[in-house]
Amino acid sequence: MKVLGNLEISDTCVRIAGADVVPLTALELKVLNRLAQESGAVSVQALHQSMYGKDPSNSDSNVLQVVVSRLRKKLPAAGAQVAIQTVRGSGYSLEAVTA
Repeated sequence: MKVLGNLEISDTCVRIAGADVVPLTALELKVLNRLAQESGAVSVQALHQSMYGKDPSNSDSNVLQVVVSRLRKKLPAAGAQVAIQTVRGSGYSLEAVTA
């Protein structure tokens, strides 16, 4: 389990410390887990690979943008003290924020 801010991220679920599980889709959980594994930016290609497995050739970049957009709405609404940042030219990163 990875803890970032008040967010506890495991392979099977995400929960706010001392609170309920945050309902996420399978793709949202895969993307969030991949972001939590890295201390810096994660490339779009690496995120596609996490979403679709070894062959991300059938991936659509718009799907990743939608997943990130939904996570950016769901996490703060659940009280998570994290933010997904766009790293221009690289991809995305997950960072703890202070309330």
